[in-house]
Amino acid sequence: MGRHPRPPPSPYHEGHRADLGVPRPDAEALGFPTTMFIVLFAVARTVGWIAQWKEIIEDPHQKIGRPRPLFTGATER
Repeated sequence: MGRHPRPPPSPYHEGHRADLGVPRPDAEALGFPTTMFIVLFAVARTVGWIAQWKEIIEDPHQKIGRPRPLFTGATER
């Protein structure tokens, strides 16, 4: 039995990165350390929540929240 050739390295394998030739608007490309991921994620999420709260306060007629689902029981099959 002969040896099988080693498959080419995957761009998603540890230590390899796919280069698609397009700019990446991610935190690493902007110069942030990878340890700041959680902080950046939390800041972005908080800004979205504040923007949604601001829309709710400014226009009381616009309902951007979802209505509460009311369970009415199982349907007959």
